[in-house]
Amino acid sequence: MEYLARVRSDLVKFSKGAEKNYEAWRELYIAEGSDWNWWYQGRAHVHSDNPFDKLYLTHLQNVYKLLKKPIPDFLKISIA
Repeated sequence: MEYLARVRSDLVKFSKGAEKNYEAWRELYIAEGSDWNWWYQGRAHVHSDNPFDKLYLTHLQNVYKLLKKPIPDFLKISIA
């Protein structure tokens, strides 16, 4: 997933030289370890009312909130 890779890249970049933000990493790990990536590959991807979409994006947005960084515009757009 492109969104996941971009958020991970930003988290690594923002974590360099600073105290590790465990809560932000936890949010990323929740997104990485979930079945949500599988859902996006299946039939659920076509439905705009996919409940996993909002939950998935919320975890990715939380990374930025916990780092006190602005949420990128791409995370404000539904994947589904």
